[in-house]
Amino acid sequence: MNHQKSFRWLTFLFCFLFTAQSVFSKPASDKWSFISKQTCGIDNFLEAHPKADGRGVIIIILDTGIDLGAPGLQKTSLGTQKVIDVQDFSGGGDVGLSTPVIAQTDSGLVMQDSAKQISAMGCEKFGLSESSDSLLFGYFDEHRFQNSDFNDFDGDKKSHSRFAILAFPTDSGYVALIDTDGDRRFDDETPIRSYKENFDTFTFTQKDSTRKPPVTCALNLFPGKRLVVLHFDDSSHGTHVAGIAAGHNIFSTNGEETYDGVAPGAELISCKISKGAIGDLTTTGSIKAGFDYAAKLSKSQPKPVVINMSFGVPSIIEGNSDIEKYIDELLLNHPNLFVCLSNGNEGPGLSTTGLPAASFRAISVGALLNVDIAQNSFGSLQQKNRIWNFSSRGGEVPKPDIVAPGSAHSSVPNYVSRTLSSGTSMASPYVAGSVALLLSGLYECDRDGLLRHEYPQHVMKTAIRTSAT
Repeated sequence: MNHQKSFRWLTFLFCFLFTAQSVFSKPASDKWSFISKQTCGIDNFLEAHPKADGRGVIIIILDTGIDLGAPGLQKTSLGTQKVIDVQDFSGGGDVGLSTPVIAQTDSGLVMQDSAKQISAMGCEKFGLSESSDSLLFGYFDEHRFQNSDFNDFDGDKKSHSRFAILAFPTDSGYVALIDTDGDRRFDDETPIRSYKENFDTFTFTQKDSTRKPPVTCALNLFPGKRLVVLHFDDSSHGTHVAGIAAGHNIFSTNGEETYDGVAPGAELISCKISKGAIGDLTTTGSIKAGFDYAAKLSKSQPKPVVINMSFGVPSIIEGNSDIEKYIDELLLNHPNLFVCLSNGNEGPGLSTTGLPAASFRAISVGALLNVDIAQNSFGSLQQKNRIWNFSSRGGEVPKPDIVAPGSAHSSVPNYVSRTLSSGTSMASPYVAGSVALLLSGLYECDRDGLLRHEYPQHVMKTAIRTSAT
């Protein structure tokens, strides 16, 4: 298909997505403006193209992690697994392992870490003995999170619990046992595999049995590095962002139909780039590792890969930082990769675009306070959509590229009660989900052209900008 015809297909799809339509009625199951669908015509687009709901697209959330138990983040609209992989590049979930010190007692085998900080029993249930090879032992220490937004994994209202971890090989690879109830025994625990292998998750037992576990976790095992990496969202930011981009039946408690994020058919991958502790929110190294992972994935399989990163810091060298130049080069060389970035919350002054949102090739997103959210969530009777006052403006660089609804009710972990958040952090996943819808629609309209990468980032960006109100 020639480029002129390809662009006509894309423009056709965008006309549904980024201009207000009134031809179709909104889906009855999604009539509330918790995540505004009508502002950019998403409700009408999905009514006209119900199969173009993000299916066949992967959205990678570079953020604080995704809570794997949050309602809305369990299944896609097709009933398949929603979160298909988790990675932690922040170092926050790293637990070093070592060969355990093993002693035979009258009560059974006792395992102890090499520094003799913690011990645990009950490994015999899994066929392990003193002579077992390749055992690795360590512990997850709550105290590391004392300065984080979330720091109490077992609900004892303190931050000094330690949870023993034992990793050992099986015929099908390494598994881990985690002493989730803190009783220093493994025989009441279930072996857990690296998340991508079996989508295994776990929770920590609460001291108050009436309380829900605050987080649902997963892990990745790296026995060659003597390392296990726990994955969780200790900020709630990443979970909220993920729900906006691709949640399905958000807040559903008994499988009832509720409401969706922008692209409920899309799959999600969580790439954690922030430890969450005060003074250690993110590093360029973890961001780059996340982008490297996404770039590799975009080349290793045919599904389009959309990155959303609702993270950034103020910048005085807009567009000229190393990470911004790196993102530009990455997009140039990976036509199956798409990037949406929050423009920053340092407005309303000029030249307040953050880093790395000044990346030339990325789609940088500012925050809109749209009429329906203003009324339903803030009690404001404003008559037209307005830019949120905090939304960073351009000046030295022509950013943001577009604005989108910057307030939404979305998925959160159990330890968070407030579901409404505002920021360019909320606007960026809205656009990332929109890009996923368009890619999903193109898969229906021009599958061959999509697989030949005729719709790379710069085409998407141009179409969004030229078709927006």
